[in-house]
Amino acid sequence: MHDFIQLFLIWKGWLRIRYVKCHGNKPIEIVTVHGGPGAPGSVKELAILLSQHKGVLEPYQTKLTVNELVLELNQQIENYCKKPVILIGHSSGALLSLLYTDKYPKKVKKLILISSAPLDEKWSEGIMKKRLERLAPDELKQLRILQNELVHEDIQDKEKSKTFMKLGEIMSKTDAYNGQAVWCDYVNNEELSDIQYPIYKSIWPEMSTLRKNGYFLNVLPKIEAPISVFHGRYDSHPIEGVINPFQKINKDISCHLFYKCGHYPWLEPLAKNTFFKILFNEVEF
Repeated sequence: MHDFIQLFLIWKGWLRIRYVKCHGNKPIEIVTVHGGPGAPGSVKELAILLSQHKGVLEPYQTKLTVNELVLELNQQIENYCKKPVILIGHSSGALLSLLYTDKYPKKVKKLILISSAPLDEKWSEGIMKKRLERLAPDELKQLRILQNELVHEDIQDKEKSKTFMKLGEIMSKTDAYNGQAVWCDYVNNEELSDIQYPIYKSIWPEMSTLRKNGYFLNVLPKIEAPISVFHGRYDSHPIEGVINPFQKINKDISCHLFYKCGHYPWLEPLAKNTFFKILFNEVEF
């Protein structure tokens, strides 16, 4: 019943502001898929800048299973996009975008993976180690405190979501080449209030299990849409975990690697100009 009411409200237009953001002019041709999971607003700046060229849909993820997220994304795309879209996924949103393209191949004319999480489980093992090595002692101490709060049973989910946001800020600093390209500096209180730890807690273990079982590797050969990969060399998510799986199956992709660049290329002072120059060309194909 809840899903029916939500779909009715979206159809009437009453939930459009909260669950999706539209940038630029119609028609909507680009869809940006945020990561986290549970971090709406984290691709806001990317979506706004892309909207200088084409209409952009920035959907928010609200569901608690991966399959429901795929179905939700499809509903959002159907509501706003009349033709096949350029689907741009960031971080864990890149994994979700792969799953969506596999399920709805006719609705995606191009797939762009930005700072994707590894597609192969073996490349994920050193991510947290690399992040911790980049933290100052006081930041490491704060990180441990926040991590303990997230597993504390007496703390409500609303408070844990605030803790999750603070944890995300620290993590994004470790992924920024200059230590300052932090996504939460670029969103407003409305987006930050939508940060959902319960979504992360539910979705990421399922995503991780899918990866351990080789699900994303099995999906790759079935993707027919052109694929482009954008990745920063300083990103704690290793580029090898993204491009090696494509190379193993001899799948032709377009790969763009940026030096002096971390997890958010569009925010990196030393990389963003080159990043956007290439990205704008990719979306004009």
